[in-house]
Amino acid sequence: MFAQLTMGEKRCIDNFLKSVNETKLSPGFPFFYSSVISIAGLILFCAATIITLNNFSDRVVYWILFPGLIGGVGIMLLGIFGFKHLKKVEESKKLATIIKKLLN
Repeated sequence: MFAQLTMGEKRCIDNFLKSVNETKLSPGFPFFYSSVISIAGLILFCAATIITLNNFSDRVVYWILFPGLIGGVGIMLLGIFGFKHLKKVEESKKLATIIKKLLN
């Protein structure tokens, strides 16, 4: 009743297991890391807004507000995408351990 793996399928599984073992990034707490990065972006965003409101002039808007808003939003997006990437790495490591157990 058990289906045997072909050579191509075995090679594909071996390549997957090697690629998972070669990843140097081991996320222990992906939510913590991504939330720290996102909070840093939020702080930059808020600081740029507060500085601009205290010193409202054309020069401050162009040199503080626009770069601060763009940088803050960019850092927040980096935190969100980092969280998604770390979750995928964690899931692939779990999948690799399941495959190893099934093959033994």
